[in-house]
Amino acid sequence: MSLSTEKNHVVLIDTAKGIGIILIVFGHSWIVAQSPGELFRIIYSVHIPLFLLLSGVFHNPNIPILTILKSKADSLLKPYFVTLLLFAICFLIITSNGNAFLITIFKIVYGSPEVQAWIPLWYLPHLFLITIFSTLILKLKFFNESTLVIRILLLALLIFIGTYTIRTFWLISFTWNLQKVRHIGLPFSADILLVTSSYFLTGYFLREHVKEFKKSYLLMFACLSIFVAIFLLTNLTTDLHRRRYGDPILSTLWAFSGIYLILCASSVIANYPIPAKVFSYLGKNSLFILLFHMLFQNIAFRVANELSERKFYNSIFAFIVALSLSMLLGEIIRRIEFLRILYLPFKKPRQPDTLGAYPL
Repeated sequence: MSLSTEKNHVVLIDTAKGIGIILIVFGHSWIVAQSPGELFRIIYSVHIPLFLLLSGVFHNPNIPILTILKSKADSLLKPYFVTLLLFAICFLIITSNGNAFLITIFKIVYGSPEVQAWIPLWYLPHLFLITIFSTLILKLKFFNESTLVIRILLLALLIFIGTYTIRTFWLISFTWNLQKVRHIGLPFSADILLVTSSYFLTGYFLREHVKEFKKSYLLMFACLSIFVAIFLLTNLTTDLHRRRYGDPILSTLWAFSGIYLILCASSVIANYPIPAKVFSYLGKNSLFILLFHMLFQNIAFRVANELSERKFYNSIFAFIVALSLSMLLGEIIRRIEFLRILYLPFKKPRQPDTLGAYPL
């Protein structure tokens, strides 16, 4: 592959990540929350599966498991714990509530924080868990060297078992000093691991096809037809954080058809310098946008509502503010060594992975 061709494919992946992170931020907006459900269903059917698949594309299971553990803890768990521990300390200073502080710390370690502004961060420890789980599977000779049919059957098995057990651990609660504390699922969202790891593993197996992506108009039309048909003819809703996956066959088809359409759109955008730079920049900053967007979006929306009653326009304003301030904060973090150490991998590798998680 020539240098220019390789650069184009990196731009395509970053552009796809840019589209994905826009969907994540918009999915947390007032507009989507107040819609009858159509926008929610469309966005949530594809945005997390897209990032999971792209993460698998850059995975290298041939590296020692301890090296992978260290690398992913550095790139995924570090920014997760730094952000939430800073929040917990600020919360303690403001409220002086030691009991609530301890509960918050427990939630952070558990990996399913329920604090409203930080809910999207559940993805980071879960992606760490997915990476380790998938690496262990890929180190099995039977799975790694199996035929295409066997791989499809095994991935389908993961999807089916994961779908039908997805709500088994939906709500776990305990009592702390007479206060009931509720958690969603198992630690690090391990209860959805079978479903999510299937997308990650699919990305790994299709890594060359994704990196060398070439759109097919016939396949694009087929995927668009499937996506629209499932949307119009079913009431399926996918929301992995709330343990909703619907039908294992239709939900999976819906997700993969949406992913293919996003890759097609990315391949088109990548041909135009200005849009490509914008979406690629968003993709490269997806970690910071994930970390901070919901906090900025909530504050901006609240402030805008104090000045105007036009909530639709206020939500658009908050959406733009959330993206802008998250990227600005990301640039600040990159330029201050202390913050860079706290948020970015100690050793910067050759290529960025999705959501700031770098490959080994």
